[in-house]
Amino acid sequence: MDLPEGQSPLERERSLDQGKRSSFNKQERGGKMDKSTGKAGIRIHQGDVWFRISRNKKHYQEKVGPHSKANVEQANRERLRLVALIDSGQIQFEELWNRGPEVQVISGTLHDISLQWIEFVKPFRNVEKGFAGATLDAIKQSLNAIWIPVLGNKPLNQITPTDVRNVLKSDYLTSLSLKSLQNHVGYLKSVFRFADNELDIDCKPFPTNDVKFPKRLTVKEANIPYDPEELELLLAYIAENFDLKTQTYFTLFRGTGMRTGELLGLEWNDIRGDRASVTKAIVRNEVKPPKTWEKRKVYLQPQVIEKLNELRESEKKVISIGSVGKGDYIFKNEVGSHYNDARRFNDAWTEAHENVTLPAAVARRLYNDLRADGEPEDQIAPYLDQKIPKRNPYKLRHTRASELISMGAAEDGPRELGHSPLMFFTTYAKQIEAYEDTKKDNSRLNSQVQIG
Repeated sequence: MDLPEGQSPLERERSLDQGKRSSFNKQERGGKMDKSTGKAGIRIHQGDVWFRISRNKKHYQEKVGPHSKANVEQANRERLRLVALIDSGQIQFEELWNRGPEVQVISGTLHDISLQWIEFVKPFRNVEKGFAGATLDAIKQSLNAIWIPVLGNKPLNQITPTDVRNVLKSDYLTSLSLKSLQNHVGYLKSVFRFADNELDIDCKPFPTNDVKFPKRLTVKEANIPYDPEELELLLAYIAENFDLKTQTYFTLFRGTGMRTGELLGLEWNDIRGDRASVTKAIVRNEVKPPKTWEKRKVYLQPQVIEKLNELRESEKKVISIGSVGKGDYIFKNEVGSHYNDARRFNDAWTEAHENVTLPAAVARRLYNDLRADGEPEDQIAPYLDQKIPKRNPYKLRHTRASELISMGAAEDGPRELGHSPLMFFTTYAKQIEAYEDTKKDNSRLNSQVQIG
């Protein structure tokens, strides 16, 4: 390979390495490889073992070492580990080129056995009872996001209940409910059970059996919609401090009451005029039908359409929606696909709650009104400090339902929100009754005024 004059030794080395990778690319594109390993993404080239990861017609490949059975297995494990980290959102595909030295996978550790578990369950996925795809994905994400970063290099049969409990007490898990913590411990137990039953590694008694969970302040979320003045301030904060994608997400959530997964699964091609077709949802990394399996069309208010057009123009989309191809998600991640969860948006919502301060008169009115309605004191106490009580963004669905009821359009609620009529009119019975009572009172008042 000819090299330009004046290059430093380091630059020459990089150029040579790039030349080798280019040759590897050409051979792989042509489909002609030195030898097949029988494993997806693992190839032998010029006597060396390589693994490859592809996303959106982009490819990352890395050499593991000279051709041997051990290096083939090592390449397969490393590729599976990186794919799992990408799928769980812990690293982005583009970060692979800049990542530092990786921790070696040591035999018998939680990291090593987790990779073996991933391979073991593949043939049973969605085939046998207890191996639902969504469940397996949840276990894999839990391992990569919570357990492996802390306990990954520890031998599995040396992990103790204290180790598990210390992970559960980590600062970044304090926001999880007791039920979520119990689920994550159950996912870890799946790996211990696999090691004990399939690999003959003595893990009993499982350290997860005797875990004492950290105490959680279990506060029931107030079952009330957001007040319009609260929402105006929250959305204003989002508009000032976050990107256009995040602004559009919450404008859609606020204006349509769509479910989280339905928003993540929405494509530009689903927009027609002032209607959005809800045909799918992203649930645990998978594209699935809407919750009730009923496709529906949702009305888009003018302010929602305006924000969508703003986002589309910022991404230099063709103005004609009809020309947008299928799979062109409105909320695309860094590799051009859909987000698997709403974590980035939920973090923005939490930040807005922490930083928005209500005017004293508004906070006092909301506190007094909700207290008179019998809401628990611990739920409305933040109003005393002029703060907005933290609620999940999902409460925006209830806000949209309340809005429809207050407009006298309760009959549109089931269609707009994707509820069955029975569920909608049962869930919002009190609000509907209050609206009807107000309407009757106004009718009587108007009648009295006319008589006078």
